[in-house]
Amino acid sequence: MGFRARYLILLAVLSVYHLQGLPAQEAWGDDWAQYVAHAMNIRDGAPYDRFPYQFTPESNQYFPRVYPPGYPVLLAALSAFTGWNVWAWKAMSALFWIGGLAALPFALRGRLRDGQILVLAALLGANPLAWNIKTHLFADIPYFFLSLLALGCIRPREEGEYGWGRAVLAGALMTLAVSFRTAGVVLPVSVGLAWLWAWAGTSTAATLAYRRFCFRTLLITGPLITLLLQAAPAAHTAYLHITPNNARPLFQRVFWNLKHYLLAESLDYAGGNSVLLAMFLLCAGWGVWRLVRGRRWDVLEIHTLLIFAVVSLWPFTDPRFLLPAIPAMLLYAIDGWDGLSNRLSKQTRTSMEVATLLFIAFVYARNLPLQRRLAGESIASPPARELIEWVAGRVPAGELIVFSKSRTLALRTGKTTVAIPPIADPRAMNRRLCALHVKWVITFPATAADQEFLQPWVRASAAQLDLRYTNQEHTVYQRNPVWCLQ
Repeated sequence: MGFRARYLILLAVLSVYHLQGLPAQEAWGDDWAQYVAHAMNIRDGAPYDRFPYQFTPESNQYFPRVYPPGYPVLLAALSAFTGWNVWAWKAMSALFWIGGLAALPFALRGRLRDGQILVLAALLGANPLAWNIKTHLFADIPYFFLSLLALGCIRPREEGEYGWGRAVLAGALMTLAVSFRTAGVVLPVSVGLAWLWAWAGTSTAATLAYRRFCFRTLLITGPLITLLLQAAPAAHTAYLHITPNNARPLFQRVFWNLKHYLLAESLDYAGGNSVLLAMFLLCAGWGVWRLVRGRRWDVLEIHTLLIFAVVSLWPFTDPRFLLPAIPAMLLYAIDGWDGLSNRLSKQTRTSMEVATLLFIAFVYARNLPLQRRLAGESIASPPARELIEWVAGRVPAGELIVFSKSRTLALRTGKTTVAIPPIADPRAMNRRLCALHVKWVITFPATAADQEFLQPWVRASAAQLDLRYTNQEHTVYQRNPVWCLQ
């Protein structure tokens, strides 16, 4: 059986794995709510940024006012056929994830043998954390697919022939990637750096052809991205206004983020098993050393370095931000194992590889129920559903609600909400809530912002709060506005 047939069988198995058990609802996480709000506005012909959520200066500490339009356009197109169908939206994300796995041989060609590509795709495709990530409505999954296709187009080819068609395709894919994630600008920047690197190298026929290809690609991509930015300027510049109040100084942030991604977030991808993480880091480190020593790097390495540069500078961390770099990291680990084991006998090496794969399968099997349980947490739970129904039916229109998951509540109820101001001092918090004219307070102790900022104020302000509703997870208070006049 050939490589293509084996790979198609693997993709079929992974498709069943990822489509089976998809949650039919979303969790309280707020990003998805804003994506869906943008999508509904596109579908209904309403202003893109219309949303009952009230944006404040404090909002810029958490998220942008608007998101890039690529993912909302996709959701709007699908919802035109399915209506409000969260399962269908998630199934679309799962298919994009499978599409990304299908693009791996194209993106990583020439760097691994066929059997190694199969192992890499299986390790990534069956990863429990990846299973969890793709069940949420994030733009990261379609971006993962587009970035791999773009990398496949812009990586050097052995035959050294590049036509204008390939440059046009690469430019279109990179522009689409930027429309989903503003950080996708690392793709054309990678092409620009690869072009400069090619100038610094030996002027062979293949190098000259690749220089021309990079120049053509940049010539096409520049105007396309300019048009995209002109069409939706706020959607791509909104990220520049995010100013978290607890942001670390630059150098401290870079050091802390890199350590966090290489240890804590990588541990999540390793199924929470520190032994597996140590094995991965050892092999990946050796693979990177072999790469540097052999001077075998290309635009794939430039792209991976830029991904790490972006996530190390960004004030927030999340394992999904690392997703575009994971294929390259697995590639380095597999290549590193090749280097570490090349002096072993074939029988010993095979035995160790089988034992390692069985160990990884064991770790994945132990971690998958946890990831499935986390992915299954949703606003369809009885306490969440009861809260949404109560707020939708009891809170008058236009009265402002402060809540830790304010965007999701605004989307599901149509009521006006605001995020919890990140103010620890109860008196200062009270002044800010008065300035915002907050009428309703909903506590959700399971969230960090609620515990850190809202709970101290609630305990100190019991006299001005009237209990209106409570369940196992949430409590609703109505504020007496008289206290703001004192």
